Amino acid sequence: ILPVEVIRHILGFFQGFSNIYDEPDYMLLEPHKQQEVIDKLPISKRKENVRHLRKSREVCKLWDNVATHFIKGLKAGDMLESGRGQKRYLLDRVLKFNNLVALNLRSMDSLIDSDIATLCPHLEELRVLNVGGCFKLTDTAMESIVMCEKLVHLNVATTAISDYALEIIASSLGYLVTVNLFGIKSITGDGVAFLAQKQKHLKSLNLRGSGAPIFTHVLGDRLKEMCVNKDCEVLTGKEKWESIY
Repeated sequence: ILPVEVIRHILGFFQGFSNIYDEPDYMLLEPHKQQEVIDKLPISKRKENVRHLRKSREVCKLWDNVATHFIKGLKAGDMLESGRGQKRYLLDRVLKFNNLVALNLRSMDSLIDSDIATLCPHLEELRVLNVGGCFKLTDTAMESIVMCEKLVHLNVATTAISDYALEIIASSLGYLVTVNLFGIKSITGDGVAFLAQKQKHLKSLNLRGSGAPIFTHVLGDRLKEMCVNKDCEVLTGKEKWESIY
């Protein structure tokens, strides 16, 4: 929730906008198209619409500044726009939100290790990260993710990480409460056991569909005993696709 004085300041910009939608989808046009619309207007209306256009752009800039300081959580679906440059647009926006606490990039097929390397150094306050379904992410991405030292909830379901990544997580992140490893075929019991024994705050570990069948069905029962936190819930067994969330 924004402070009252900030809301009042923003709403003050909206006064006098009654004529701004004289043209269909006026404000959805690109800036040069907006100017073309204005140029076609009668001279008597041209100055008035130019004034409204400038005011609307001031509002957008103000909201942008407010977002930079006050937005705490972001889902990829909230920011993706149609057309080319989807991912670039999203990443640019994330980099502006320097107070993010939660970031959900689930199932972004195009997300790669270098994207994570660009984002994570700027997300010092991040507590929740969901990159489940981003199947192109590897151990290299985890080397960047562990820079977010305050992480509490981590979802790396169906990524391409290995035991090496689990060792990095176990050694670098000390506040994890939930870890989702759903569907990761390249991890083994050794890596997961190392993680479970290092994370004293861990309350939920999702291993459904991970590793070899023997690992998920047999070792999974023993892992709960290995966990430092004896109340930790270890999910094993058959794949349930809702687990990716």
